[in-house]
Amino acid sequence: MTYHIYRFFSAKRLVAGALLLLLILSAVGCGTQSNPAETTASSPEVTTEGQTSVVAVTTDASDEETIAQTSESTTLLDPAVTTEQAPAVTTDPPKSEETTTLPPIVTTVPEPVVTTEPEPVVTTEPLPPLPNEGKNVGELCYDYTLSVYGSNDTVRISDFRGKAVVLNFWGTWCGWCNQELVYEFPKIEAAYGDDVAVVTVHTYNEYGVDVPKWVSDHLPANDFVFCRDGAGNAFAQKMGGGVSYPLTFILDENGVITAIFPYAVSFEGELKPAIDKALAG
Repeated sequence: MTYHIYRFFSAKRLVAGALLLLLILSAVGCGTQSNPAETTASSPEVTTEGQTSVVAVTTDASDEETIAQTSESTTLLDPAVTTEQAPAVTTDPPKSEETTTLPPIVTTVPEPVVTTEPEPVVTTEPLPPLPNEGKNVGELCYDYTLSVYGSNDTVRISDFRGKAVVLNFWGTWCGWCNQELVYEFPKIEAAYGDDVAVVTVHTYNEYGVDVPKWVSDHLPANDFVFCRDGAGNAFAQKMGGGVSYPLTFILDENGVITAIFPYAVSFEGELKPAIDKALAG
C-alpha cells in the first residue's frame, strides 16, 4: 500500500516537472523569437492574451512543494484566430499655396481706317469777256490814272475791282456838288461799309481853293478817295462830262457802268437803288 502511494506521488511529480519544463522552454522560445508577429505554442492547455498566467502544481501537504510560475504577458496566437490590422491612413501632404501669375492681356486697338475723300473737282467756268471800255451803261469804264490829293500816289479805276464804285465828278465852286457830297454820300459808307468805294474827281481848275483843307473842314471823317482830274478835265471829258457838274457813275464789281446820274442825287432816291443793283450783278 505504501508502495502504491509512493508511486502515485512520484508520478505526479514527474508530470509537474514536465509541465514546468514546458513552461520554461516556452518562455525561452518567446524571448529568442526575432519576429514578434510569430506565435509559439508550448502548451495547448493554457492560452492567455495580455494577462498573467499562473500554473500551480501542488503535492500533498507533506511535501510542501509548490511549483509556481509566473510568466509575463505572453501572447499565443491560435492559427485560427485572425488579427485585423488597423487600416492604413494615407495623409496627403499639405498643398502649398501656389500663386499663379497670369500674363497681362494686351488689347491692341486697330488703327482707324482713314478714308481720304478725293477733293471735289471744281469746275470754273470761264468768265464772260468784259465789254469794251466806254462811258455808257453796259460798257467797261475807262481805266484812267488819277492823282490822289494829299499824296504823290495815283490810283486806277481797275484798282477797285471786286467792289461796287461810286465815281463822282465835282468841284468846290459847285453848290449842288457840295450838297450831295457832304449830306448824301456819307450815307453810302454807313450802309455798305467796305463793299462800296467812293471815288471823287475834282476839276483840274481849283479856282484858288485849297481842296484838301475844304475836305477836312466839311468831311472830317470819311474813307473817300479824293482825286484831281487831269489838265483840261481830261477824264471828265472822256466820260462825256466836263461841261456841267455834278456827274455820277455807278460801277459794278467788274467795273462795268450800271447807272449814270448827270445831276445832284440823294441816297434814298438814286444812290441806294443803283448800288443795290450793282452789287446784285
